[in-house]
Amino acid sequence: MKYLERKKIIETANKRRQSLMINKGKEYSGGNEDINFNFIEVADRLGTRLAGTKEFVCLVYLLKHQLSIEKWARDGKLSSGEDIFSRLDDIRNYLDILESLIRDTSEYKYN
Repeated sequence: MKYLERKKIIETANKRRQSLMINKGKEYSGGNEDINFNFIEVADRLGTRLAGTKEFVCLVYLLKHQLSIEKWARDGKLSSGEDIFSRLDDIRNYLDILESLIRDTSEYKYN
């Protein structure tokens, strides 16, 4: 594969997942203005020191998609009926969400 071919794949994936992020973000925020509401709420409900962080919750959600990708790599199919690219988009989106959760603290805010 040439550089420009990979660049096109990445650009296409970014457009696809941006749409996914916008649509799912509305649902997951619970109508709350804080887009990270879902992660904060689950962390509060878990309440333990490690599992009670919004960052850990995000990693758990990400792991769910990683396990699905691992199954696809093993079996060549997903049981959900979604395609593998949707799962890859989910992983990429959770990494972006994780960064937003990390940067939501004053220590890591953008300057």
